[in-house]
Amino acid sequence: MAEAVVEHKVSAWGGGVSPFGMSWGKFMMWIFLLSDAFTFGGLLSAYGAARMTAGAWPNATEIFNIGLVGAMTFILICSSATMAVAVNAARRGDHPLVERFLLLTIAGGLTFLGMQAYEWTHFIQEGARLHTNPWGVPAFSASFFIITGFHGGHVTSGVLYLMYVFFKARAERQALEDWQTPLRDRQGRPLYPGTRVRVLVLPERPETAVEKAHPRIGRVVVLLPGKGANNAAMLPADAVEAVEEPPAPPSPVDPHTRAERVENAGLYWHFVDLVWVFIFTLMYLIPPAVPVAAAH
Repeated sequence: MAEAVVEHKVSAWGGGVSPFGMSWGKFMMWIFLLSDAFTFGGLLSAYGAARMTAGAWPNATEIFNIGLVGAMTFILICSSATMAVAVNAARRGDHPLVERFLLLTIAGGLTFLGMQAYEWTHFIQEGARLHTNPWGVPAFSASFFIITGFHGGHVTSGVLYLMYVFFKARAERQALEDWQTPLRDRQGRPLYPGTRVRVLVLPERPETAVEKAHPRIGRVVVLLPGKGANNAAMLPADAVEAVEEPPAPPSPVDPHTRAERVENAGLYWHFVDLVWVFIFTLMYLIPPAVPVAAAH
């Protein structure tokens, strides 16, 4: 009698695996962006309701410099393109390209913020305040300050986030380069942290272990025996020799984690750019049904 083979399928929702096929960090980023989309959707919906119930509304093209706002939009869209290049480079492991295009994205974000600060300054100089403005519709300036200010805060957070990702990527690239090109003693043996070495510059030639290796300056930190509490010394690589060939340590950088960090930052930045397209269209481009000038 043939034995029946029963296959037990493991449910993706049974625990132990991600049911969405993504890491916890990326899943949480999507949850955050979804909640943020509801927030911006609520603000823009309230703005639309204020326009429809106000009766008359100022024409934004007569108040704001649309050429300036258009340039801001173009710069932000270009920064989204540079961010996409950085994400693609991170997936391919092209570390220098990641850093260059992260810097370009940061520059685009800072330029946008500078231009927005100029726009706010001009709008305030014309007499606009949170609760009043020269055009007689308090909701006009209130909605402008709240929505563009809330988005500007997101851009500021995004720039800071990208700066963190940039400096983290640079530190990991340097750590990876140090791992790929380690220090070597006179016989060409690598000097990794933990490698047993013999100190050649001391008469007794004591044996010790490498605490830290600094390939960029060609020196290692070792603990000299019998020197008391402060027994750490930084020596040139040719002042020690490895007692035995040490095994290579694992890579200090996980390529998947590194690429996903850049990708998560890209998700946030693309979201911020997409939200601005809606703000630009609804608040600047669509003319009011009844302009304020026509109502008087």
